[in-house]
Amino acid sequence: FAKSCPDPEGIYNLCTVGGSSGFGVGKDEPRAQDTTHQATIFAQLADIVLAVDVAVGGEGYQASWWQDVVMSYSWGAVVLPVVLGAGAAHLEAQGLPRPPCVPEDAWAVLSSPTAEHAARAEAAAVAAQSLYAARQASIAE
Repeated sequence: FAKSCPDPEGIYNLCTVGGSSGFGVGKDEPRAQDTTHQATIFAQLADIVLAVDVAVGGEGYQASWWQDVVMSYSWGAVVLPVVLGAGAAHLEAQGLPRPPCVPEDAWAVLSSPTAEHAARAEAAAVAAQSLYAARQASIAE
């Protein structure tokens, strides 16, 4: 992703003190004391979280992963679910609300465990554009 950005000088990679992002693009910013602190910082910075749930890694992974999503949501980020296969049950159980500016059809595709990958990508783009437009409108007010 970062390698495809037109201005790699504007990319900053949050990493732990003494650590490295390993991305090879942009500037590493070693600001977090550990990975928990790093997750907290990300949660505070996030406007939109693409929550891709593939139900991998077992119970502990799911709990940790979901805590990061909830933390971002509690700081005001909009969570867009991208449900893949068995992960649907986890996101559906959480009852994520559809942001009013996100079209219902895009939300339905993002929340569907059977949607095609191309359709999911298009729905995520539509949702993100809608969120961006709504954010710009609120800034202008």
